Amino acid sequence: MTNRFHQTAISLLRMKKRGMDSAISWLVIIGPVLIGLAGCIWYGGSRTIALWTGFAGLISLLLAATLQIQQSIWRSSITAAADERPFIAVSAMGFPDITIKPGPTIIYWNIENSGRKSARIADSNMTMFFETDNVRLPEKPNYRPAQHRLAGVEIGPGKVFNATFRGERPIAECDVENINKGITRLYVFGYVRFADDTGATGCKAFIAVYNPVNDPRRGMFSPVEEDHKSYAVCPEP
Repeated sequence: MTNRFHQTAISLLRMKKRGMDSAISWLVIIGPVLIGLAGCIWYGGSRTIALWTGFAGLISLLLAATLQIQQSIWRSSITAAADERPFIAVSAMGFPDITIKPGPTIIYWNIENSGRKSARIADSNMTMFFETDNVRLPEKPNYRPAQHRLAGVEIGPGKVFNATFRGERPIAECDVENINKGITRLYVFGYVRFADDTGATGCKAFIAVYNPVNDPRRGMFSPVEEDHKSYAVCPEP
């Protein structure tokens, strides 16, 4: 599960890196060529031109080395800036009795901030979807409107907030039976939108499926963002 702050930093780093890599590559090629050409000119022509040609080759190599140092400094600075941001993830979720049972729909989910700054939740959503062979999970998420109960919650660096989701649709006995048999698949998806103390914003989207064969000690929900990539992208505010 990725964070928008880190995605932006990485994208900027890649753009900068591509431009610098191209310049360094050309300078590393041009420098030795000019130095070699200077040697030929020295013995077969004007020594003054040879000196200037060799000097240009040395300047090219020095410039390439300077760009490499600058690239390393820039990479370190933007990575450090990204590391200073909040890093939000849904670290766990589960039913009160761990395994699914008939009754009111209650899901506990943990929102973890592993970053170095506090995060204040601005908006959040959790939506349930019961998939069967005839009713498939949509290609793109269709979030059900939900009250912003978590808006304003602040999660400090290294802290976990224990949230509770209460679904409108109760879980029936037949739901439990079909899910445990693999006839029905229960998906839970949503997002957490947040900001830090500078006003910079981020968002974390997630999707998980209840897996009846999981070890209860490790949790019954398995993240499946890799299989449903559109559900790993936050909606526009």
